[in-house]
Amino acid sequence: MSRTNYRRSLGGGLRYHIFSLAQFSKQNLGLLGFLLLFLCGFGGGVWVVLSKSSTAVNLLNGLMEQFVQVRQTQTIFSNVLSSVSSMLLYLVILYICGYCAISQPIILLLPLFKGLGHGVTIAYLYAAYKLNGVAYAAVFILPEAVLTAIIIALACKDSLRLSLAFFRRAFPKDGGEEVIKLKEHTLRYILLLLFTVLTSVLQGILYFFFSNRISL
Repeated sequence: MSRTNYRRSLGGGLRYHIFSLAQFSKQNLGLLGFLLLFLCGFGGGVWVVLSKSSTAVNLLNGLMEQFVQVRQTQTIFSNVLSSVSSMLLYLVILYICGYCAISQPIILLLPLFKGLGHGVTIAYLYAAYKLNGVAYAAVFILPEAVLTAIIIALACKDSLRLSLAFFRRAFPKDGGEEVIKLKEHTLRYILLLLFTVLTSVLQGILYFFFSNRISL
């Protein structure tokens, strides 16, 4: 292949990937928006800890030490149950918000709040334990944070869609009747709950195998 043909092939492949990425972004704009909200909350949590606010750090010291100690001493089943319980609260709130015509602000705030919690946790581990904290966060916290962000974003997207459908039904503009798919909403949340359980099982396995090797 000549150099000119190689450049054309490379350029065509690059354009194809850019086009595919643009199409994906357009089709999943809501999902990406909620992931961005999660990241904003995450960044806010990091800033709260690294700004060295004495009140925030003193409050976190006891909470994080207790969190780490409990996680390291719990059985794999207890760790899975703790993780599922934590996420279940968010999923229940978001599921109910889908049936409310004016719950959009709550739906938008929840990924921010969840991201804030993960940001605070990871930043504190770094600030308090340096490299050991980074290793601990990379193995035990970060995988869960990534999977949790995706689950929360999918749940928010679905609940926002249903909430807006109820809003348009309550305040119609063109006189048309809005189609509301309650069964699909419930089925999606059942799938999200299953993904949550799998994520929690993964985290429990990580704690079981690596908690003695990665200590703080």
